Amino acid sequence: MKKIKKNICFLLIICSLSILFNVVNTDTGYGEVYNQTKNQNKTEKIDVFSITDIDTLDSQRLNIVKEKILSFDTDEFVGFINNYIRLHMDNKQKIKDDLEKIGVYIEFANNEQNISIQKIEAYEMEHEIAIARRAGSQLYYVSYMFKFNKKETCPGSYDVLGLFWDSDRLSYDNYSTSETKYVDLRDITNKKKGTLVFNVFDKNIEVGKYYYATVVLAPKVVDGNWYEVGAKYTHTFTTTQTTISLSNKIDYGGSGVVSGSIGYTVTINQIEQMWEKAADNAFKY
Repeated sequence: MKKIKKNICFLLIICSLSILFNVVNTDTGYGEVYNQTKNQNKTEKIDVFSITDIDTLDSQRLNIVKEKILSFDTDEFVGFINNYIRLHMDNKQKIKDDLEKIGVYIEFANNEQNISIQKIEAYEMEHEIAIARRAGSQLYYVSYMFKFNKKETCPGSYDVLGLFWDSDRLSYDNYSTSETKYVDLRDITNKKKGTLVFNVFDKNIEVGKYYYATVVLAPKVVDGNWYEVGAKYTHTFTTTQTTISLSNKIDYGGSGVVSGSIGYTVTINQIEQMWEKAADNAFKY
């Protein structure tokens, strides 16, 4: 067994984010739709996933795309929405306006003042929570999106991502993630307690690319009151490269990031260190 130098330092970074939203009574795969134009006899094929700017579509194409979007399964819908957000992340109002044209309603957490991560020299991360809903449906797609601005050259154990919701007011329906080589479900046993946990394989993460984990929720009651959801990201890394194999353990207990969810802690090697950063935000549809 190789000896490990005593000066190797292990750090664990935890970033939490939560938001509130209000339910209003109203509503990644590849989707192709076909548009029969007025001036042509042939049918034009439209690859929905190739659409980079909904604002450029005419009314006829908008209607056809809208029908296709509403027929997407969970993975297709989540993949399309997260890709469109990624393309226009610098203009959230445009995202909201564009998606509304195809029957998708979306809101973002007002969390810009809370997303900075302090004292991290090895890498930087940006994150965002978005909530989407399709017209005619009461299912809510809560997506936690994140990207690294620097490459993690010394990854520790797998990173941990937790999504939280108020299980007294919201029920679990489904989930979706980026490719499983980047983000994969770790534990679903507490879905009835408002908590879902994922592994993030940070050694595979590409710089500047957004990744996501999404939970699909259904309101148990629609009474005009606030619905709260949240997320917590735990990052582990070493300050020097090492070949040792690290692993972490999750223990459940107490309250999660939001009320109505169960909390968890990540237990790591005794020589590791940790700190937390939390945020709390609210919005209405």
